[in-house]
Amino acid sequence: MFISRKKLLLLVAAAGIAVKIAELWWWSVTPFRYYNAVPGLDMATLLRFGEWGSGPYGFFFTPHRALVALFWKLNGGRHFVPGIVAVQALVSIGGAVLAADLALKFFRSKWIAATVGALCLSYGPFFIYEFSVLQEIVALNLILLGFYAAVGARSRRGIFLAGFALGLCVVGRPSGFLFAPAMALWVLRRRGFLAKTVVPLAAGAAGALLPALLLNGIFAGNWSCFFNVLPYSLEFNAAAGDAPAAGSPYLTMFFNAVIRVPQLFSVLELPENLNYYFLADRMPLLRFLPSPMVLIPVGCAGLVLLLRHWKKPGASVLIPVLTLALPL
Repeated sequence: MFISRKKLLLLVAAAGIAVKIAELWWWSVTPFRYYNAVPGLDMATLLRFGEWGSGPYGFFFTPHRALVALFWKLNGGRHFVPGIVAVQALVSIGGAVLAADLALKFFRSKWIAATVGALCLSYGPFFIYEFSVLQEIVALNLILLGFYAAVGARSRRGIFLAGFALGLCVVGRPSGFLFAPAMALWVLRRRGFLAKTVVPLAAGAAGALLPALLLNGIFAGNWSCFFNVLPYSLEFNAAAGDAPAAGSPYLTMFFNAVIRVPQLFSVLELPENLNYYFLADRMPLLRFLPSPMVLIPVGCAGLVLLLRHWKKPGASVLIPVLTLALPL
């Protein structure tokens, strides 16, 4: 492929804009547009979480709640779901560009980079999460941003930005709670446990975490980045019989999360909010998009290669990614 890196990434972005406009139009004429109004599902709850200054939940900062609150305020105290999903679609386009650039750095092949970008733009589960008001798309792309920044961290400025991006991974969801420090350790192992690496990395992480902690502590009386998500995760991951008590509830949560990883691939494991196969059965468009059955075999093959070449820099960088498999 005889085009420059810049033109390739611009091509991925342009294709993403065209794809998301088409998907946004399709979403707007289907009943899925009103799925967020179903009582009892997390979509409706997350909208209420964004009603800052009103409602039963009050103020609490996370990136996704800030997005919901922005459109709620701009729309005169009413939720504007099309604006939320449009921003989430733009976030996904940015994620596709980052993923394509990562593929280019790792494989040095523009064809592979273009393929990765196309997969990110057309992956079926991304589509249904982009056009819901769940926070997975924002959380996932913040983690991708942290990964991208850490891989490219070379100068002190780059290391600081990596720390800041990894700090953002932790704000809002415990999903990044293990990934961020694991990725930070990879950066330190690569660049050395030296002051010129540790200080900017820690300063960057503090720059992301401290404002969230201060905002939530001062205005919500809750010195946390997770609101009630971590207590919920502790309760959910402490089911009797899964694993012996480990003394600390956090260790018990970790052990039980590890034990439940195989259930991610179980046909009997039912999702709580969005069932991809249920929606694909009723939305013909999803049948033509890449499904988990396309990426899961590729991911499993990658894990096998990782076990074989885990000491190599290109493979060891994937070890922190394994922490994301834990259902925290």
